[in-house]
Amino acid sequence: MESRTDIGQRGDWTANGPGVFIGCLYWNVESGQTLVPIQLRQADVKLQRPQVTSTKAETPYQCGNCNRQFTYLCQLKSHMRTHTGEKPYHCGECNRQFSQLCSLKAHMRTHTGEKPYRCEECGRRFSQQSSLQKHMFVHTGEKPFKCGVCNMQFSRQGNLKTHMQIHLGLKPFRCDVCNTRFSRLCSLNKHVARFHTKS
Repeated sequence: MESRTDIGQRGDWTANGPGVFIGCLYWNVESGQTLVPIQLRQADVKLQRPQVTSTKAETPYQCGNCNRQFTYLCQLKSHMRTHTGEKPYHCGECNRQFSQLCSLKAHMRTHTGEKPYRCEECGRRFSQQSSLQKHMFVHTGEKPFKCGVCNMQFSRQGNLKTHMQIHLGLKPFRCDVCNTRFSRLCSLNKHVARFHTKS
């Protein structure tokens, strides 16, 4: 196997020729041969931005596993954790681990009860910005999730997934009393209330 001295230290902007292929894989500059994955270090990356006249955003950092491209090295380093499974951020309350610092910060709100995101329409508060965004469909009436079979539309992706069980014939909810199966939990609950609950 080649030594570190055989590894090129210049960036390959096109990823078509030999040079350092930023990500998990490095290339031998002379032979173009792929080397084994090694730890990405700041010292290994020395890119000089070329003169670009295009307004298109530059994405010189490419993942060696999935070919996703990034504008900044820190974005690539963060992305690499999806491949390595590394979770360096730990919750001091419950010991859950996270690959991203922002995920840990969002998780900490479950312990503190903090809800910094407020709906301007109704005042309801949320701990996650994504939850507020989903909530806004209630006010706008927007239903961006459409069934490809019957064209029925939904405001939440989870509702579409549940709906698809009807078309697929899936019935994951089973009555513990009579073993009748249902495609939706609410249908099971109605069944139990109607047939198995004593008045």
